[in-house]
Amino acid sequence: MKKIFQRYEKKFLLSTSQQEALLARIANDIKADVFDQYLVQSLYLDTPRWEVVRNSIEKPLYKEKMRLRCYERELTKKTMLFLELKKKYDGRIYKRRVVFPASELMGCNSLEALVMKKDSPIAKELGFYLKVNPVANKMYISSERKTFVGTKEANLRLTFDEEIKFRTTDLHFLKPHVGTAILASHEVLLEIKTPFGMPIWLARVLSELNIFPISFSKYGHCYQILQKEMTNL
Repeated sequence: MKKIFQRYEKKFLLSTSQQEALLARIANDIKADVFDQYLVQSLYLDTPRWEVVRNSIEKPLYKEKMRLRCYERELTKKTMLFLELKKKYDGRIYKRRVVFPASELMGCNSLEALVMKKDSPIAKELGFYLKVNPVANKMYISSERKTFVGTKEANLRLTFDEEIKFRTTDLHFLKPHVGTAILASHEVLLEIKTPFGMPIWLARVLSELNIFPISFSKYGHCYQILQKEMTNL
């Protein structure tokens, strides 16, 4: 299981009709991933004053954030959880993660104590982040995801996220899909992930379908919605 990632990520907000047209155009160039459809659940860690997400929104040259992820619809003691430290520098994504069953988290006082038990350089890096940053679970975000990979470019990955929702209460994985929706019912978030540049053939198709990249962070977008809700109270 891969625990270190280095790649570029481009995001696109498109309609369901654009999604259908895109998939039809590139049907011979992509195929469904081994895990092609699943629920993504994430718990984002932040400081009491939301300093991680506020810094991210300012778009610095370097930024980092930590999240705990679950890819199963029903949490059990055997469910594998993924603690990730995601960094972005000059447009390139660097991700480190450790994996452990939910039973280990249930029997541990803190994420830091759990991670420090792992004997690996990645675990030490994540443990150090938790030690020096006063972060805790602050927001839950979920989405239904469809995943495709390139038939020729093995490292090309396309994910389509729908039904993206967030909440700031019940910060656990026991209530999938509960939260505030951030996209319209006809909207889909596409992420194209590759260790190199965008394939020319794919860039050409996207342009012809009027699908253009946007700056979009699920966590940042949800936080901004939350701030507007608080302002309108």
